[in-house]
Amino acid sequence: MPETILSPDYFRKDAVPMPLPAPRAVGLTRLLGGLDVGESAIVPRRSTNDLHKTGAALNMTFTARRLDAEWSRVWRTA
Repeated sequence: MPETILSPDYFRKDAVPMPLPAPRAVGLTRLLGGLDVGESAIVPRRSTNDLHKTGAALNMTFTARRLDAEWSRVWRTA
């Protein structure tokens, strides 16, 4: 019988337990949560894609400006 997703051997348990990876946004959330109104931080540009979601989770408002191809500056506005 060919192996399918329903076959008992399709999934295999790791021999050594692997820890869950830390969420990627944890560092950004911690950094932005520590900013007071008017303070700024430099973050990777890809981090600013969901800046409004991070702000909503922290109950804060941020704005960002591109510095170059890799970095943006983020300010806490409220």
